Amino acid sequence: MSDNSPKIGLPYLLASQTQKHVTMNESLNILDSLVMLSVINRTTATPPLNPTEGDKYIIAASPSGSWLGKTGQVGAFFNAGWQFFVPRAGFIAFVQAENVFVIFDGSVWQYLGIALGDIQNQKLLGIGTNADTNNPLSAKINKALFSAKYAAESGNGDLQYVFNKETAANKISLLFQNNWSGRAEIGLVGTDNFAFKVSNNGSAWKEAITIDNASGRAAINYGADFAPQSDGSNEIARYNGARFLHAKKPSGTDGFNLFLGESSGNQTMAGSGTQASRNIGLGYMALAGLTTGFNNCAIGANAAINLTTGDNNVALGYNSLRYKIDGTDNSTFANCAGLGADTKVSGSNQIQLGNSTTTVYAYGAVQNRSDIRDKSCVRNTILGLDFICALRPVDFKWDYRENYIGVDDDGSKAGKRYHHGFIAQEVENILAQMKVDFGGYQDHSKSGGEDVKSLGYSEFIAPMIKAIQELSGKIAKLEEKFI
Repeated sequence: MSDNSPKIGLPYLLASQTQKHVTMNESLNILDSLVMLSVINRTTATPPLNPTEGDKYIIAASPSGSWLGKTGQVGAFFNAGWQFFVPRAGFIAFVQAENVFVIFDGSVWQYLGIALGDIQNQKLLGIGTNADTNNPLSAKINKALFSAKYAAESGNGDLQYVFNKETAANKISLLFQNNWSGRAEIGLVGTDNFAFKVSNNGSAWKEAITIDNASGRAAINYGADFAPQSDGSNEIARYNGARFLHAKKPSGTDGFNLFLGESSGNQTMAGSGTQASRNIGLGYMALAGLTTGFNNCAIGANAAINLTTGDNNVALGYNSLRYKIDGTDNSTFANCAGLGADTKVSGSNQIQLGNSTTTVYAYGAVQNRSDIRDKSCVRNTILGLDFICALRPVDFKWDYRENYIGVDDDGSKAGKRYHHGFIAQEVENILAQMKVDFGGYQDHSKSGGEDVKSLGYSEFIAPMIKAIQELSGKIAKLEEKFI
């Protein structure tokens, strides 16, 4: 028979021993060291210089001094010396420095959780907090990590969470709270359609988005305040706190408006019938100033931003139809089209292609409508040789007034190339002297526009032909006289 117990090596009391208390005390020291084993750490490999009676360590790799060759053993300091215990499979120790339990598996110490492997059919599990019957799985943590098991680890690389409910009327959801009061919920909430719900108090909930599980269509449920029959903003989406997509329908109007873009459209539009209706604004601040205007289409950032009561306008491009020619806000003009960035008009019923730096190109001839069925009061033109001879053809460089809005008119923005034509004021004087109304001359201030005078050069073709015909007649008479 051995003199020591087989499991932890306690010395037996022998009949022949005379000082049995010594053997008993040795056994008690061993029990005191190993029962409810608690060690300071398992990372120390050198014996501490000033150990305290009862200190215990799991000796780390490559030990030195009196610990030499004791890797993995339990070193206990008592009776002013170190005593070592070889762990047996199943020894459990609490590591104070790590606040964890470790277990010896017969060769190495490892975390107790790893050694346990499966944790099956537990009724409660709390991590960092206490679980209860209402919340049998509870965790109070700051971060959580879930990773797929890779193919190299005998997995397939996927990670899928499965949530199951008993019937369609039951609930599967993720609930987001603030100080234990609900603020958002997503999932299958009482139906099998996926829903997004929000609340500002945890009791009154609004279903913001619902996705039908049969059609896959998403419904935007914007509530009574946004309903088409109300005078609300009819907003569908917001961006950076500003309206982004909405279909404002002022009370008493036809509606049919559509605005897309940050702060596009105007939430204070009002009117009746066709007013404040059938407008389309696409782009940042497009049609943002609109009040009663209708049938307008503005595409581009700040397109027709200052338009309030104007109607039937088309603005295409950045800042298009934002200003008048004189730089003031374009708020009332109607039936205009501005195509291109910074396009401006001087009055209603105008089309502007590009700005002062734009060159207009066209493939093929620009056709003017000339059907006899669309004309009345047709006569032979009364403008001919006298009119043409009175004109003063000039060369000039463009120096547009609108280019100096907000800055000194110092001539620094004049064009580089010479152009050729007439001076509108000179043509105006000739027409006044001849007492003739000529459609090729336009004073825009007379039709509610800005103080701009323009010439339609195609209108000069007929007088030029008449002048050539008159000259041809005179040449023919001279030929008859001298030949």
